[in-house]
Amino acid sequence: MRPHSTVPDLDTFTPADRRILSALIAAPNQRTAATWLFLDERTLRRRLEDLKERLGVETTIQAVALAGIIGAIDPKALPPGCGGVDSGLVCLGP
Repeated sequence: MRPHSTVPDLDTFTPADRRILSALIAAPNQRTAATWLFLDERTLRRRLEDLKERLGVETTIQAVALAGIIGAIDPKALPPGCGGVDSGLVCLGP
């Protein structure tokens, strides 16, 4: 991780950012996350690069982990078939 002087505030994240982070934690891969979000895979990758920059991290795993720690993951934004935090965010489909 790149040094980050402060933990990003939740207000930094738009509802769309939170949906992306939530889909990334639940999806088996970025292609599936993009499909769930009705985004082109390239669009998802560009948005993810922006999120990683704002979070001060280098990898998707770091971004999702930090987002979970600061509360930016929104279990209500997960696709149908995905459990909430209590169920370990397990997805059964789309």
